[in-house]
Amino acid sequence: MYWSKSTSGRARLWQELAALEAAEVCRRCLVVSEPGGYSLEFLDRRYFVEPETGRIGGPQEDGLLADAEFELLALTYLTQAVEIPASGAWISEKDLPGGSQFFRGPHALPLQPLLARFGEDLPGFRRAALELGGSTLPYGDAAYGFTALPRLPVGCLLWAGDEEFPARVNLLFDRTLGRHLPLDVVLALAHCLVLRLLETAGPAAVGPAGGATR
Repeated sequence: MYWSKSTSGRARLWQELAALEAAEVCRRCLVVSEPGGYSLEFLDRRYFVEPETGRIGGPQEDGLLADAEFELLALTYLTQAVEIPASGAWISEKDLPGGSQFFRGPHALPLQPLLARFGEDLPGFRRAALELGGSTLPYGDAAYGFTALPRLPVGCLLWAGDEEFPARVNLLFDRTLGRHLPLDVVLALAHCLVLRLLETAGPAAVGPAGGATR
């Protein structure tokens, strides 16, 4: 399945990508060059980015293919990621340069859908995270680290709600993330991770009392 859409900003990114040497893109981004474009892995799925046609291909019925935020994320990564390894140090979005000012109000990370879906369904969160290739992290009630893109580790932490405390969820990022993506594209990265977790989990099963089954 393919989706194509142009806006002035993304059209510029497509042009920039088409002008780059394939070997340089592959070295910086740890992607594979194939005839006509690049094979790019996001979480558990492989996509094909075609610079000459301005299209992104992927699995049928993949929600990200029709998502402008994913297009922005993929193009920015391929044109701007730098050749440095991950640091292995986790930070919050507000620890990124400029993050404390940027990530608030309308630019807050879109975590409410995760709370709504998984706040009372810890097993469902674990199943979805493992299906996306997550590895356990020693935080919260359940936490997983993902290779979102080859140089972009992302962590997701969940504290389940109970009678005393509401559920909480946080994302963690590698300290090097600011070298690869501007802050608005970090927001797109969070959006795409949330979408894939929800898509993978599906609707919550409803128990006899109307709540999610655990």
